[in-house]
Amino acid sequence: MLRQRDLMKRIDNYLESRVTADSDAVVARIDKISRQLGLGSVTIEDLRHAALRADRRAQADQLARLR
Repeated sequence: MLRQRDLMKRIDNYLESRVTADSDAVVARIDKISRQLGLGSVTIEDLRHAALRADRRAQADQLARLR
């Protein structure tokens, strides 16, 4: 759970630093960070659901727009 929270925090920071988020770039970033954290394959949808479970609605909404 701690690693997943770290992934959400890093992706949130990444998305905040972008004026517009490109879906392909976000997928690549999620893949890179999830591998670094040893989480295996994580999709935008997986991360969106994790954000909802963690009560991070703004991040979940942002990820939903990328689908």
